[in-house]
Amino acid sequence: MPAKEHMPTIRPEELPAFMKAVSLASIDLTTRLVIKWQLLTLVRPAEAAETAWEDIDLENKQWRIPAHKMKGNQKRKASGYIHVIPLSEPALDILQTLSPLSQHREHVFHSIKKPKAPMNSQTANAAIKRMGYQDMLVISIILE
Repeated sequence: MPAKEHMPTIRPEELPAFMKAVSLASIDLTTRLVIKWQLLTLVRPAEAAETAWEDIDLENKQWRIPAHKMKGNQKRKASGYIHVIPLSEPALDILQTLSPLSQHREHVFHSIKKPKAPMNSQTANAAIKRMGYQDMLVISIILE
């Protein structure tokens, strides 16, 4: 059986340069913020893109993702498990920035072409690739 090859990751010391590249990239504000949101919350691209305002608890500074919205095993989904993510001040700042743009919609990160729909889950990855970080796992830098 061939050895499993993992994609290269951005090293922690490379994070400041990556964040600068995100800030300077010629991308839509919502795309820039979904990249930061994903880094701050450590969720998969689809979960980040589909963040719903109804799942945000600003009073308790939490994002409560219902089981049916998460990738995972069927037992967890059947139990109604909710994944609770504490929201840091930078994450809350993202919500505050997007509130006037999307709080009247279902999703925090809405599609530019279809504003009633969530952003495509691959939008952030496509932007990251265009920035020169193709074939790299950006999110794994935090987990090491």
